[in-house]
Amino acid sequence: MFQIFLGNAGDLTNYPTFNGDATKIFDLDIGADGDSSVLMQDRNPGSGRYDYLISVADSLFQGSNEYVYLYSKFTGAQGGFEEFATGESENQPPTSVPEPETWVGMGLVAGAMALLRRRKAS
Repeated sequence: MFQIFLGNAGDLTNYPTFNGDATKIFDLDIGADGDSSVLMQDRNPGSGRYDYLISVADSLFQGSNEYVYLYSKFTGAQGGFEEFATGESENQPPTSVPEPETWVGMGLVAGAMALLRRRKAS
């Protein structure tokens, strides 16, 4: 289950009606019987990384309600939690923040290049 609502306040309760203060703009379960199943394979497991990409059209986020509520329910989960992010393009995954090890590697490469340049100048 994956649903997105737009609400008129940041502290709404009583899912799924929200006492009439939110409107559902997206629902993955769009089948004729109201239940669609999607087989998903997590190719990038672990915390700190995106798990799945779901494309939701920007045009759905219109109107005066500016608070976004996301409801999700997954079956067969094996611990941990799901992480969500937003992206700028329908065709590209969200930009990841490099892990600390990446910065160390980039620093080593930059240092090696500076050392080589210095040796060539001598």
